[in-house]
Amino acid sequence: MSQSFSDLSLDGLNSSSSLHASALVGDGSFSVDEEMEGISGADGSSLDFGFRSPQGTPAHKNNQENAPRRGFFVVDENEAGKEGSEQDIFVPSANSFQSELISAFQHLSDRGLRHSAKWIAELLQSVETTGSDSYGDLIGDLDVRLKMVDQRSDMTKYPAKETRDYLLAKSLFDLKEYQRCSSYLQNATSSRSRFLYRYSRFLSGEKRKEEEQFEVQGQTTVENQELQPLKEELEKMHSEGDLDPFEMYLYGLVLKELDQHNESRQLLAESCSQYPWNWSAWTALSSLCLEISHLSAVTRHFKQLDLALEEKRKRSPSSKIAPISSFFITKIFEASTMISLYHNDMATEILRALMNKSKVLADSMTVTSLYSNCLYNSRQLAEAEEIFEQIRKRDPFRLDDLDVYSNILYVNENRGKLS
Repeated sequence: MSQSFSDLSLDGLNSSSSLHASALVGDGSFSVDEEMEGISGADGSSLDFGFRSPQGTPAHKNNQENAPRRGFFVVDENEAGKEGSEQDIFVPSANSFQSELISAFQHLSDRGLRHSAKWIAELLQSVETTGSDSYGDLIGDLDVRLKMVDQRSDMTKYPAKETRDYLLAKSLFDLKEYQRCSSYLQNATSSRSRFLYRYSRFLSGEKRKEEEQFEVQGQTTVENQELQPLKEELEKMHSEGDLDPFEMYLYGLVLKELDQHNESRQLLAESCSQYPWNWSAWTALSSLCLEISHLSAVTRHFKQLDLALEEKRKRSPSSKIAPISSFFITKIFEASTMISLYHNDMATEILRALMNKSKVLADSMTVTSLYSNCLYNSRQLAEAEEIFEQIRKRDPFRLDDLDVYSNILYVNENRGKLS
C-alpha cells in the first residue's frame, strides 16, 4: 500500500510516534520500508542477515568519521557484564542523557527530520539532572562535541557561501518548498547539507506524485520520478563507503519505495546501529519486520555487532562505545515491533524492564504509552485508561495513541470523557 505525501513529509514516515498496530483498534503500520548491508562479525565472517547488499560491499567501509555517531557517553563497566532483563539495558546517566539528547535534537533538526527531533525533545522532558539546571553549560560543552563528531556541520569549516546556502535551503525546506531547497545545495559538502539536498528531492518527488495521482484519479500508476536518480547516486556513494547513517536511512527509504525490501531492511538496521537516535529509522525498520523472524534477525545482527565491539574493546580498553543490542532505544524498538506482531507478553516484559531500569524511561510518555497499549491488548482496560489519563494530564493536546485511548473509553462506556 503506498503512502501519501502528507505522511512522508514527516521524516518520510507516518507522524505517529508509536511503531505498533493496536491489536484491537486496527492496523497502524507504516508503508515506507528501507535497507542495509553486510558487516563483519567478531571472527571476521560476514553477518548473514538473510539479505544482500546492493553492491555486495560493507556499508561502513569508509563511513565518514565526522558524521554524527552513537557512543558519546561512557559505558558503566559495572553494568556491562550483568545478566538479567534490567541489567541487559543500557541507559546513560541523567546528565549524560540530557547532553546526548540535545546533541541528537540538533543533528536531526539540521537535517529536517522533524518527527525524530520531536521524539527526542519529548524524551528530554523526562530527564531531571543533578546540580545546576541551566542548559548554558551543557550547550557550551555540546558545541565542542558537535565539532568532534560532525565537523561537516561546523559552519566555521566551510566557505561562507555554503553556510548561507544551507540556511536559506533549510528555511525553504521548513516551508515545504522542496524543489527550491535542493537547488541551493547541489554542490554541498557538509554532512547535513548533503542529506538535505537528497532528502528534499525525495520529498519533492513524493509531492509531485501525490499531485499527479489526484489528476489521473487512479487510472494509471504514478511513480516518484526522483527515486531512480537518487538510487543511482546513493548506490555509488555506498559502494565507495561514503554514506553516513542519515544517508543510509534515506537510501533505505528510496529502496523501500522501489520494493527492494530486503536491501532496505539491511540499510536501515545499519543506520540504526551507527546512529540510534534517529527514531524514524527505527520506525521504518519496524515496518519491514513483518514476522517475528525478521525481528529476530535484526536482534541477532546487533548482538553480533556487539561481539565485534567487545573484541575491539579487548584490543583497545579505552573504547567506550555503548553496545547497540542493549541500548534503550533498541529495546523500545523491540517492544514496539512485538506489539505490532501481537507478541504482547514479550513487549510487556521489555517495557517493564525499561521502566524499572530508569526513572527517565518510567516518566517517558513514549514508553508509558506503549505500556498502556500492552495493557489494552491484554484487556486490562482500567489500568490502561489510568495511564492514558496521566499522560493526558501532562500533555492534554498530545495526539499519539489517541485512537487507542478513545477506544478504551468506548469499551468502558465512559461517554463523558469521550465527549
